[in-house]
Amino acid sequence: MSHHVVALVVLLGASSCSTSEPELTADSFKEQYPEAYCSHVFRCCDAGERSHGSAVVCQQEVTARVLDLLGFSAAPTPFAKFSAFAAKSCLDRLRQASCDDLSLIEPGCAEDTVQPLHKEGEDCTYSAECESFYCIQPQKLVRGSCGAPEGPHCSGDDRSCRQGHLCLGGECQLRKGNAAPCGGATECESGVCTPTTKTCIPRPTPFCDGK
Repeated sequence: MSHHVVALVVLLGASSCSTSEPELTADSFKEQYPEAYCSHVFRCCDAGERSHGSAVVCQQEVTARVLDLLGFSAAPTPFAKFSAFAAKSCLDRLRQASCDDLSLIEPGCAEDTVQPLHKEGEDCTYSAECESFYCIQPQKLVRGSCGAPEGPHCSGDDRSCRQGHLCLGGECQLRKGNAAPCGGATECESGVCTPTTKTCIPRPTPFCDGK
């Protein structure tokens, strides 16, 4: 192999390395996620199926939630660790997903990017800080301690309960199935509580199918 060919191979190798995609940061994820999430929701769900009135409102609300989440990893004493790999995977899924993947519509994948750092018994304010995803607090926003998975007590804040549960009467309870009495949509697995009979009902079908 001549010196010219060797030089060309080295140059091409250096060029391919220099164009590799930089690692996703928490700041860049914060900027990209709301647009990716809201674009997916508004592409797949019609006006009667969305909880956001407009794409602008959607991005504002989602940005606030992402800032809340990323605050755990940006605190002087971090409560959680931001995962660049999980963040990239989340954005790729949103941008490539079909409307069949309802998990990307509710609840989305932002929470997958923050990995809790606190074990059972360690201090917490939010469930996202705990490996068990359960923070026992004397009252809302007061520092408590991470409990065991499926812990029964909560402070009135649904964020102190595991995913799929809500805080009712001071206890973390599973969200209710269809035909169960409800006081609001958050109590129902389906996310729909009829205002007339106050019962959980299935979501209208088809739901967010892009049609």
